[in-house]
Amino acid sequence: MGHIRFSFATILWAVQVSSGAAHAYPPAIRCSDLVAPPVDDASVIAISAAEITSDGVAVCDVNVTLTHGGANDKVRIETYLPLVGYTGRFQGVGGGGMVAGVSGAELAVPARQGFAAVTTDAGRPNATVADDTWAGNDQLLINFAYLSVHEMTVVGKALAEQLYGRPVDYAYWSGCSNGGRQGYEEAQRYPEDYDGILANAPGICWDRFLVTDVHPYLVEVEADIFPPACVWEAITAASIAACDELDGGKDGMINVPWRCKFDARTTIGQRACNTTITTAHARMWNDITKGPHDVDGNRIWGGLPPGTNFTSLAGKRPFSIARAWIAAFVEGNPDFDVATISLENLGAEVANSERMYRNIMGGDNPDLSGFRDAGGKLLTWHGLADQLVPVHGTIDYRRRVEKLLGGGRSVNDFYRLFLVPGVDHCAAIGNGAEPSNPLAVLIDWVERGIVPDVLPATGVVGDRDLCAYPRNMVYTGQGSLTDASSWECK
Repeated sequence: MGHIRFSFATILWAVQVSSGAAHAYPPAIRCSDLVAPPVDDASVIAISAAEITSDGVAVCDVNVTLTHGGANDKVRIETYLPLVGYTGRFQGVGGGGMVAGVSGAELAVPARQGFAAVTTDAGRPNATVADDTWAGNDQLLINFAYLSVHEMTVVGKALAEQLYGRPVDYAYWSGCSNGGRQGYEEAQRYPEDYDGILANAPGICWDRFLVTDVHPYLVEVEADIFPPACVWEAITAASIAACDELDGGKDGMINVPWRCKFDARTTIGQRACNTTITTAHARMWNDITKGPHDVDGNRIWGGLPPGTNFTSLAGKRPFSIARAWIAAFVEGNPDFDVATISLENLGAEVANSERMYRNIMGGDNPDLSGFRDAGGKLLTWHGLADQLVPVHGTIDYRRRVEKLLGGGRSVNDFYRLFLVPGVDHCAAIGNGAEPSNPLAVLIDWVERGIVPDVLPATGVVGDRDLCAYPRNMVYTGQGSLTDASSWECK
């Protein structure tokens, strides 16, 4: 999996929710009696349904295979329908990297919690997180970008209605990274598919941010210096020490990285493992946190905030997913050497990717009016120390939604964003406190109208109540730093 430090299983674990519910519906027909539902503009070419036990959960495991016209694609949709304890809730589960969904067995997690759960391979059964073998196939691109998630939702809901003899009560989406992007695509393109969408560290602006993920590597290439990871880690630790108390408390992380004015040159001469930090190291670290700029000095994309451990992006090889995207999808040559891109030409590479793929893969259309009008709720948390999907794109998107749809208060009625200090990508907790049960919070918002002003979190720094954007956590000056009650939102 290259540098990716999360697994689909840990993502599912991170959004576990109590299985308790007001109702439990038994099957109304036999699993083997299920028939394939119709899907617009697609043909069902196979269906299988069997009762199995997966990770201790008895489910009706249904596999439906679709194809689209003459594309000759074969899209597998797998649905787990619990045979005991079904609550009337439905959950679509997203993927990560260039994988569209999870393995079927991982659907046992939501099934155990009473969900009918569904996922898809988008027509790429052996895909890996940096898979580039489908570049140039228009149907597979559309499948991966948005279509297969919608189709799996249609199929999964229909199968649940057949088995239990009633429509689903509530439908939820759960995903992180690419799974987060998929959730945003659903809200934008198919606003009535889900009542609640949990879309974390969303890989929106895919066409732009993914290209700029090679920026730290290119900084090293241009300098012809590839420092050991401990150099980057030492400078990052110094940035945390310098800016830790901007929020009033010394807790080992930066709550407000945009206020941090740390200059890596203050670390020149210090030792990191068996290496002395040099002027070149400091300049490179500053350049990486500043972010990529075009030849005229205009910012192309946000840099990695101080406090971020960017050793997954800064190394002797480019980040695998970014390399695959640039080479196979943008350049049309899987063997293209990313190291040949100069820093001054990175902007042109981003522009080419945006021109080719934004309308398909961007996932950042700010018009969420359809989702709002359908009564949907969108909940997102994003780590402020996320190196793989930098938080800049999510913050910018939220601001554009506010500008289009009446400001922050109006948008807060259906869309809440929580920025998480010290946390890396998805389930890579880093120095911070990770949201402990965000799906339960979303369910309370959708089903009980309990608006999430804060998002409970826990981690190496103790407990926190994360603040809804644009507020930030500030230490009250009293009480233990590990106690959530010692912090307030301002």
